[in-house]
Amino acid sequence: MEKISAIVTKMSTRQLVLLPLLASLIPIIALVLVSPDHYSGTEIHNILIDLIFFLWGLSGIPVIIRKETVGLVVVRGGWAVIQGIVMTIIPWTLIVVARMTNITK
Repeated sequence: MEKISAIVTKMSTRQLVLLPLLASLIPIIALVLVSPDHYSGTEIHNILIDLIFFLWGLSGIPVIIRKETVGLVVVRGGWAVIQGIVMTIIPWTLIVVARMTNITK
């Protein structure tokens, strides 16, 4: 566990934000491969979409913890925390909304 924490502390905020975004490419590729088949609209399709949005939501957590945004303009402090919260809440809210619409079908 100490090795992992040492690696994470050495990484920049940009790298920590990109990790879940790059990890979300795996379910995106799987979604593209599964969609042309007759499986589109089934449970595996919904699980892959949920996994993609969950991983996108994880990208806001390093911004909240380090209080620093990444991008063209680097923002530090309270505004960075607000942006990190928004980066986390919006994708996770989309998961809940997608699940609620599937329940009502």
